[in-house]
Amino acid sequence: MARKQHERQPANYRRAAILDAAYNLANKRGTFQGLTGDAVTAACNCTRGLVRYYFGTLQLLHLEVVSMAVHRKNAALVAAAVREGLDEPDMPRALQREVRRLLAAQ
Repeated sequence: MARKQHERQPANYRRAAILDAAYNLANKRGTFQGLTGDAVTAACNCTRGLVRYYFGTLQLLHLEVVSMAVHRKNAALVAAAVREGLDEPDMPRALQREVRRLLAAQ
């Protein structure tokens, strides 16, 4: 009987799955403080190496989650990011403007 080979998922799918898991964790908790490498890897069933491969550092993953929150107009999560200092100094200026714009509209 032939063995069924494991199909490998495309890279953009794996990256999106990690980002979605991180966003959902932060959104569920309402904070970025519990958004650790271990929490993300457990939520998306992947290795820390894979998270590091796609995002480099946890800080860069956090910034991607903030960007996603801005795009989804999730003001509560964006406000949590600002409270926790994720908007300075590493956030790109364009994203800083979008964060301020979203929070001002609330």
